[in-house]
Amino acid sequence: MQSLRFLKEHARVIGLGFLLTFVSSLGQTFFIGQFKESLLAAIPTLTHGSYGQWYAAATLTSAACLAYVGRRIDDLDLRLYTVLVCVGLALACLGMSFASGLATLVPALFGLRLFGQGLLGHIANTATVRYIEKGRGRALSLVNLGSPGGEAVLPIAVVALLARFEWRMCWRLSALLVVVCVIPTVLAFLRGHGARHQEWRLDIEEKERRGVIDATRQWTAREVLVSPGFLRIVPALLALPFIATGLLFHQDVLKSSMGWSDAAFAMSFMAYSIAQVGGAPIVGGWVDSVGAGRLLPFLTVPVATALCIVSIVEGAYASTILMAGLGLSSGIAFSVVGSVLAERYGVRHAGAIRSQLSVLMVVSTALSPPLVGAWIDAGHSMRTVTASFAGCAVLAALLTLGSGGSPAARGMEEPSADGAPSTDG
Repeated sequence: MQSLRFLKEHARVIGLGFLLTFVSSLGQTFFIGQFKESLLAAIPTLTHGSYGQWYAAATLTSAACLAYVGRRIDDLDLRLYTVLVCVGLALACLGMSFASGLATLVPALFGLRLFGQGLLGHIANTATVRYIEKGRGRALSLVNLGSPGGEAVLPIAVVALLARFEWRMCWRLSALLVVVCVIPTVLAFLRGHGARHQEWRLDIEEKERRGVIDATRQWTAREVLVSPGFLRIVPALLALPFIATGLLFHQDVLKSSMGWSDAAFAMSFMAYSIAQVGGAPIVGGWVDSVGAGRLLPFLTVPVATALCIVSIVEGAYASTILMAGLGLSSGIAFSVVGSVLAERYGVRHAGAIRSQLSVLMVVSTALSPPLVGAWIDAGHSMRTVTASFAGCAVLAALLTLGSGGSPAARGMEEPSADGAPSTDG
């Protein structure tokens, strides 16, 4: 009953977040990667490595824009901001359907990465952290279940569509879906948003006046970026997107190298989704009970374990192990990443802070495809790639040890508002 009351009270915020994280799949590597072979055939000058480089260039350019566009969520009306992002995503999908050379492919990839991968998830998590304080961990776990929803449905849907239509039609249908279905639903979820935002703003101002928000002051994005505590945890926050992007972007090579069929690999996304869906609500409850900082060291443990296994075993079941490990780490990240930022740095500048983290994540996902692509072009094994990724994940987890809790709670030295060392929260 308590859970039902929680869902009823925050239904619109959670529903909006779930929808946006689901639709963000259109700009994620696992979705774009399914069209890699079709693009290589349509643009003969592309190779595995060069496509990865152009993909990285588009992603890095989107990251540069995200640093500015992402923070605008703190200034613009959420309704206008979200609709504009959805329109941008629809145009990018349409652009992909006309890709016949670099002049059309690269701008379309840029739009998919900026509006899909970057901004839709940014909106979903920022709105949830901002407007839901009590039960934030549970709310984030529910909102981010949109990602496994997309990962479970879309790969199978694409396989089915490609059996009947040309690959370009898939992108045109995606654009139509965003315009006809997503935008009206977004506006329905945001009905009455003005009153909600005004209530949140007044509450923030009152708590700031009394100095009692989350036992810490409200950090700016600049302060967070130069914080030693943030620099210590950021490898763990970036490891999962870096690893997942590198593997899923080159999923065609991964499948052929490991002997996995297209159908088996597509079905393994079900394991990915089940692990996320099963783990996220449990971890969300733990976040609300013990704090996100204490759970942060466990973020990369499941994916590190799965990568170690896949690097040494053979058989179709290995794809299920890999995707289950990725999914469980993703499920932990759903609640932990957004909550740890709110616990440590407050929520007034949540949009700007998360946009900076999003930029770092986008950069990490931009670097991974060309690095793995160059490794493939050099004739190296994907088993070596998975073993190396496992080592990176373990190292990232070790760096977070002892970093739990807010800076104020630990008495940890962090920069003050003027950049000087301080121990205030």
